[in-house]
Amino acid sequence: MFKLGIFIDGAFLPSYEGGTQRFKGLTEWMQFSGIDVTIFHCYRGWSSIDIIANQMYRTYFIPPERYHNDLNLIIELIKRHELDIIVMTDYESVLKFGLPVKLALPNICLCFEVIDVFSDYQKSFSHSEGLVAKTLEEEQAAFSVADLCVCFSTRDSTTVRRSLIQSGISTEEAESRVVRLPFGIHGRTDTYIGSNVEAKTVLFLGNFYHVPNARALELIATAIYPTVTLIDPQVVFLLAGDVTPELYTKFARHNFVFTGKVEDLATVFRKASLAIAPIFQGSGIKVKVLDYSLYGMPIICTSESLHGIAADDKQDAFILENVLSNYSKHIIELLQTPRKLDGYSRLVHKTAITQLWPSIISETISAYANCIKQGATPPSAKVLEHIDYYRTLTPYHLVDHIGQNRFAAELRAPLNTVLLGSKGFLENVLL
Repeated sequence: MFKLGIFIDGAFLPSYEGGTQRFKGLTEWMQFSGIDVTIFHCYRGWSSIDIIANQMYRTYFIPPERYHNDLNLIIELIKRHELDIIVMTDYESVLKFGLPVKLALPNICLCFEVIDVFSDYQKSFSHSEGLVAKTLEEEQAAFSVADLCVCFSTRDSTTVRRSLIQSGISTEEAESRVVRLPFGIHGRTDTYIGSNVEAKTVLFLGNFYHVPNARALELIATAIYPTVTLIDPQVVFLLAGDVTPELYTKFARHNFVFTGKVEDLATVFRKASLAIAPIFQGSGIKVKVLDYSLYGMPIICTSESLHGIAADDKQDAFILENVLSNYSKHIIELLQTPRKLDGYSRLVHKTAITQLWPSIISETISAYANCIKQGATPPSAKVLEHIDYYRTLTPYHLVDHIGQNRFAAELRAPLNTVLLGSKGFLENVLL
């Protein structure tokens, strides 16, 4: 078995959103499978030290100023635990940390878990050509620096391979460096609730600080909710997830109910008749659809929402709808047909079973092990020309969270020293 290091800057545990769900599953199941796991967590007060320190893997809680400015600390910890491969989940971190680590430790492998392709995200929101071109250039550099790029949809894996080939890497090598894996879902095969037909409740789950979810919320509130409730005033729309004060004030009303953060998803699924995902912009995996599927929610969604989630031959389990004005019709029809609700519940649940972590961990471990077996590749001279600039990059999700002051209401005390937590123990690290 090998030794794995994972870099996490931002929120970690408790997990309330898609990206952290991937971290949670990857760390727990790697450790459970005998892989030695070390987390390097830039601690901003957004996570619970107590919860993380009680996990079986080890976590270094590092103050932001040291995490971002003390490369010697990171390198020393990697050497101390004799790590074989390190993992990062955004292109900025790959270039800012991964590149100099590879120069200092040439034998270590670097994996880039491509949660989403940010240039695709920018294109979907019609960002300027100059801004998209800059991101494409930086992403291409990050893909080329990584020894393994893990993608979660055919769309993303195709994009990454094409970018690698454009950077000068051979087609054969690009194929070997990119692998598509299932995203992973927490739960069991019997995690099934199904449709609460009598509730007449439409669920939308998401972090509403994330722009694609906020846009979808606006569409639901202005284009779907009014039409549905005009036909049937008893229908309730349940908006589950972290929400900005501005969105809450603007949209909260009778039968349009916000829950805030949800610690136990089962509590909201028990109230729901069906779920929707009218998401037309963004990139990456829409983890809400995985959650909907596991709990057996009939789902009305866009094709954008299904990337990496359902193969073409499984999409009949979903009501695929890319025309916003048709959502109201589908909702009313389903609520009036309990037999259809039950049928979709069972179909969609079956699509989720294959993505449960016990079903995918072996494939995930094999991808990492194969990368280590192939060995690390040195960065190109072209990438090294910009290494000083790359040290100034900040992950876009951090810019987003900090700019919106997302965690202000629950900010925990900052750290002044590095801590090490594992198996219920917590200690200072003198480095």
